[in-house]
Amino acid sequence: MLANNQELYKQLQSTVQNLYVEIQAIYEPGTNTACPEWYCAAVDLFRPGMTFRLYFTVDEDRAIKVEEVSRWWMG
Repeated sequence: MLANNQELYKQLQSTVQNLYVEIQAIYEPGTNTACPEWYCAAVDLFRPGMTFRLYFTVDEDRAIKVEEVSRWWMG
């Protein structure tokens, strides 16, 4: 399910500010069966159309910790 939290989008933008082109979507925890506590974001990194899955957690201080990044081949 897509996350509908604009603050989370702003936090992720701040975390990857110099790498990303566009954040396509952020999915609520539970979409990754291997690590159900992680959020998943579809993010274009480096250039438009180069989409990656970016898995991350948010700690008690509301800081984002990137856990894993992998290329997301679409289409």
